[in-house]
Amino acid sequence: MKKTSKNTMVTGVAWMTAANISSKILAAAYIIPWYSWFGDNKLQANALYTKGFTVYSLFLMLSTAGLPAAISKQISHYNSLGEYNSSFRLFKGSIVLAAVLGIIIGGLMWSLSPILAAGDYRMVSIFRSLASAVMIIPIMSVGRGFFQGFKDMKPSAISQFAEQLFRIIYMLVTTYIIMKIVKGSYVSGIIQSTFAAFIGAVAGTGVLIFFFMKKIKQYRSLREESIDDLTTSTVNLVVEVIKQAIPFIFVGVATSLYGLIDQYTFIPILEKYTNYTMYKINDIYTLFAGNANKLIMIIISLATAMAMTAIPILTESITKNDKSNAQNQIVNSMELLLSIMLPSAFGMAAVAKPLYIVFYGYGKFNNYGISVLKIACYMAIFQGVFLLLADILQGIYENKYAVLFTFYGIIIKLLVQLPLIIYFEAYGPLIATAIGMTFSSLLMVFHLRKNFVFESKKLIKTITQLLLGSIIMFILVLIIEKIFDLITLNRILCFLELLVLIIIGSLVYGYYLLKTNLAYQLLGERSLSIKRRFHIK
Repeated sequence: MKKTSKNTMVTGVAWMTAANISSKILAAAYIIPWYSWFGDNKLQANALYTKGFTVYSLFLMLSTAGLPAAISKQISHYNSLGEYNSSFRLFKGSIVLAAVLGIIIGGLMWSLSPILAAGDYRMVSIFRSLASAVMIIPIMSVGRGFFQGFKDMKPSAISQFAEQLFRIIYMLVTTYIIMKIVKGSYVSGIIQSTFAAFIGAVAGTGVLIFFFMKKIKQYRSLREESIDDLTTSTVNLVVEVIKQAIPFIFVGVATSLYGLIDQYTFIPILEKYTNYTMYKINDIYTLFAGNANKLIMIIISLATAMAMTAIPILTESITKNDKSNAQNQIVNSMELLLSIMLPSAFGMAAVAKPLYIVFYGYGKFNNYGISVLKIACYMAIFQGVFLLLADILQGIYENKYAVLFTFYGIIIKLLVQLPLIIYFEAYGPLIATAIGMTFSSLLMVFHLRKNFVFESKKLIKTITQLLLGSIIMFILVLIIEKIFDLITLNRILCFLELLVLIIIGSLVYGYYLLKTNLAYQLLGERSLSIKRRFHIK
């Protein structure tokens, strides 16, 4: 791979990873006070919140219509041809399209709320509070796609962090007032917590506007240098984006469909095949769909960061007919992803007990919840790989295969869902998702291997080395965790234990990468200065 492409990839990944991880950490950290403020109703409150966001995610995917990735892809395409004016016309047309989609899909979610509630009247107001966010987020998403198309990840990263920060501030303030000051209903607290998505979207959009205005002179200079050989109308440019967006819609919606399948099958199946009360079933549902999911999203966000960075670079290589660079980029993307995801997943599984206690405290289903979290950590690896591979296929214009292979995975999920839930309850949906996404991922890898011949032996060797390092770190951290387990009796001690274990795990894995020269293979020259600083030979 050319050095410039690799540096662009590493820098972009650094920005997007930092934004994704910090945002997900914030999204997980607020749970500590927020969850406790609901008292005895905390599992029920979290169940309502989780159900609201599962449906919201589907409507959000429909309203953004795959536009961010498609716009990033097309702007990168036109920029690589020197057609900067076409890029800006595409951007303006897409803003209009996003505004229209937001109003239509947001209005649809508002209108369908009584039906989507499936008999639970509490969900109607929750769905409607989320519909307001659906109306504005498409515009914000188009803005992020614009910057990513220019391979400028900083504005998107800061926008994402601001969106999460302001959302959480609003959540915490309103929930505290409702639950602790006025002693209101936990349903009212959830309604304000979900409306916070709108507040965050406004903040995230504001950040993008700020960066656009800051770079306006730079953009004017690029437009003056535009070749302008293309005579395509703005309408046709937007139609092209829509065509490219459709596969992104399906793949994006697919991840939400996995959650919807769980939401609308798990409860009925347990109702039929067990004698559990609805209250208990809701509690168990929350363990995997709410509690565990919020924590593993920190890991899965790494795949999102990688995909956002890889798509414009891959598209540029394909546009310039540089197949060799595209091959290297595919391999480098997978290596970078697994170099972070494998230790993150194994590490989180090793510290599952103190992590769960820090966020959710001591209570009923505690041991069950910890076990579910461990399984969810391993499942996150399969989901992360699936997300990256699907976006890689779309970045190289293999859209129909991304859709087809994703569809096959969903079918597999549906086939194994019933027996796995019956026999494994809360673990069942997680295992079914892993099976479905693994099936899709294998098909994607075989397709990439066939059409973009890359050094698969080298990739397998690197993955094996990364897996070995992750397992070494996992075993060491787990041993230390068992020792700590003898003395950690409350959440504060668990938090201190967690910090120590994270530092130890990071140092062990970092040393392994540097000592085996994997760091050089992944990061290039940057790793050498780190080795010299820590006197590692």
